[in-house]
Amino acid sequence: MDSLPPVKSISWQPRNPVYANRVMTISWTPVEQATEYDVIILRDDNVQVLHQKVNTTSLKYTLQNVDIFHKLTATIYAYAEGYLPSPELSQTYHCGNSLG
Repeated sequence: MDSLPPVKSISWQPRNPVYANRVMTISWTPVEQATEYDVIILRDDNVQVLHQKVNTTSLKYTLQNVDIFHKLTATIYAYAEGYLPSPELSQTYHCGNSLG
């Protein structure tokens, strides 16, 4: 069984600096044949703040108070019936405010 190709790029919006309660949009390039994406967001202290499966190429995440003191890394895998999951792609985001 073949694997799907990896997601090619991930972006975070808005640009930093950002603060608590800000809604972030994480988006990525579509993978041909993919029907579902598994999205995991980890803080740099290795706490998982989100794990969600979606069938679109973006999702929203609201920053929590503690998040602004950390870098966040989104890792995305693509899935489709009849294929092995894609290799992971990760992208790190730094809130970049004066507090973090």
